[in-house]
Amino acid sequence: MSPEHIPALHFDESGLMENTLRDSDLYNELIGMARESLQEYQQVLHKALADKDFQSLKSTAHSIKGLALTMHCPAMRMLALDVELSSDQHDLNLSKEKTNPLLEEINMLLEQYLFPKNK
Repeated sequence: MSPEHIPALHFDESGLMENTLRDSDLYNELIGMARESLQEYQQVLHKALADKDFQSLKSTAHSIKGLALTMHCPAMRMLALDVELSSDQHDLNLSKEKTNPLLEEINMLLEQYLFPKNK
């Protein structure tokens, strides 16, 4: 996916808050679960690339895509879709090219957005 097709919105906080019916405890619980899952997914993605495990890459990207949809992270969803689709090519260079932007997005989300907030 080319950069112009990646949504500019990284995290739709208000969308997630709406989905939790403005329940700050549920919101914070979801943020915490997302943070833990993304940290684990980062490790799995790195290992999948190192091991040239395209099936693991694909399944992890699919899981990230679902998490991104739930958490209202459209840029991450599109990047994960790109990794998921490209993994079918079994091309390590292509997989790295597609996975690195996803890893950067995950890092940015973890550093800037996915921390519990009192609402």
